[in-house]
Amino acid sequence: MFPTRKCLLPICYLPSTNCMSLALVKLTITLSCLLDCLYLFDSRLDSLSTLIINVSYIFGPKISKDSQKKLLKLKCFSLSSPKLTVDYHDLIVALLCQMVNLEELKLYLLVQRFDATYIDGIQLYDHFLVYMTQLKKFTFNVKTNVSNIFLRVKLSSNEDIQHSFIGRGYQQVTSYIHNDSMKNKGKCLIYSVPYEFDYFFYLYNSFQGGIFHKVRYLTMDDTIPFEHKLFNVISEDFPYLELLHICNHYSPNTKEHSFALITFLYLTLLDLQDAHDDYAELFLLTKNAYLPRLLNLSMQYKSLTKITNNFTNNAMDFNCNGSYLIRHFQSQISSLFINMKGRMYRRDLFGHENIFIFSQICTEFKNLQYLNFSSSSDYEQLTFGRTPSIKFSSNLLQLHVVIKSIIDCLCLLEHFNQLRTFYVTICPLAVRVWPSKKLPNLKCFSLIHENELMMYNEIFVPLFQTMPNLEELSLYFFSSYGLIIDDDNLEKNILNHMIKLNKFTFNIRSFIPRNDLVNLPSNEDIKNTFKNFKNNEIISCVDYFSKSNLFYCHICSYPYTWTFYNNITNNFPGGLFKCVREISLCDERPFEHEIFPSNC
Repeated sequence: MFPTRKCLLPICYLPSTNCMSLALVKLTITLSCLLDCLYLFDSRLDSLSTLIINVSYIFGPKISKDSQKKLLKLKCFSLSSPKLTVDYHDLIVALLCQMVNLEELKLYLLVQRFDATYIDGIQLYDHFLVYMTQLKKFTFNVKTNVSNIFLRVKLSSNEDIQHSFIGRGYQQVTSYIHNDSMKNKGKCLIYSVPYEFDYFFYLYNSFQGGIFHKVRYLTMDDTIPFEHKLFNVISEDFPYLELLHICNHYSPNTKEHSFALITFLYLTLLDLQDAHDDYAELFLLTKNAYLPRLLNLSMQYKSLTKITNNFTNNAMDFNCNGSYLIRHFQSQISSLFINMKGRMYRRDLFGHENIFIFSQICTEFKNLQYLNFSSSSDYEQLTFGRTPSIKFSSNLLQLHVVIKSIIDCLCLLEHFNQLRTFYVTICPLAVRVWPSKKLPNLKCFSLIHENELMMYNEIFVPLFQTMPNLEELSLYFFSSYGLIIDDDNLEKNILNHMIKLNKFTFNIRSFIPRNDLVNLPSNEDIKNTFKNFKNNEIISCVDYFSKSNLFYCHICSYPYTWTFYNNITNNFPGGLFKCVREISLCDERPFEHEIFPSNC
């Protein structure tokens, strides 16, 4: 949720002898868990007076009273977390009660409570503020989600919440409530004014307005539709907003937009992945919104097809001059992710609809450098073999795409001659073609070929030899014809032609008729071909299937980075496969209990 912050390794995993400055007086740090915060409060940081923590998760065992050491020198403390926690009392309150000499406190918390009331001014005071006798400034944003399952607790009204802050030394406080009396649950947000955080998570329709000049990142989430009028209010109240994420699956009730233009002058990222199609229309049509600095747009594929009016059988009039999307954003968007939902019906036999959208995106978005055109192979794949000649932009630097054949891969490489990184998944058709020119700009290439490959020497080898400056290569394929793919083969045909290669990961299976082999190699023979392999460790497995008269060889780099492991046999070599989520087993001999890998 903090888009510009990276989580560190948990501090509890660092050696206890790890050196920290004894003279450190101010520390700003991002942690993975609040429990790591406790490791900062030992004798090595006794001089610490200011501590600012951004933490991903707040969970863990209760802080016991015996371990609650008073932090007498700490004068300023800030704690922010974007995730819901159920450990408000056991961790947060217990920690804050140790900071008796605080002069400044800043809290951004999302709290989940069961069979309880909302956190209000009375509870904040009684839980920890009463012990902070020197506190001069308290800045906060506390959101409480309440679900009363076993007890029917009366939930406070907004007037009750406001009254709880009277007479206890608080500055101005804004609050709003959303109670669901039928389900005995609700949500409450309280925050100090003026608002001093650069993020505001989970804005609802009950938003009352205000001044939020410091906010750069806003998320909106509700089960009631967001209307045009609310976005007008937000554009005025959050004038410097840069990142906006909308989560709402319900269409706005007002279809005819007669309100003022929605204007976000500084918005660079708009995320509509979890939004109804109509929000794409609301934001991307110039008659509704003005977004002069938008650079990154994330949306569902079906939303894109709707706004372009391009996925009907009778009309595919996606006109670059008449398209609001292209005309308004073609010079601004540099990164675009198109998501196609997997396992949908393939409605276009030749993929012409996808090709049209793909080609229009590539040619009309002049400054586009990153394009991810779906990561699923369960939808319509791109193919260019049965369509008229298509012109593409040559400005793309990174491309992720799913295609039907190797000829489509060559077509893309030929047109996108500036590509540096190329991730391609092929759901293949058998073709025979030779690449004709070198690709000197390509630095990173990843290839997944899903079906069996019968023309490794005729197709793949010539293709790889056009990439002399490649620095990173990842291969997954299944060869069912020709020679066994081992290190000798890889070195001769591929690696020796890539003198700058510094990272090579592979997952290659060879399934060859035994009659085609003079000498049947053993697993040791295969391993010995990799004795000079420098990049990674390797795993190999060899099987002879007498009934089908086949020789099977599987080689892969280790550590294993794929999420699947196909065709495990009884000769499975074992290992640690933390990334694997899906496996398949195949053998002529029965599998015994011991073969099922507990480490997958």
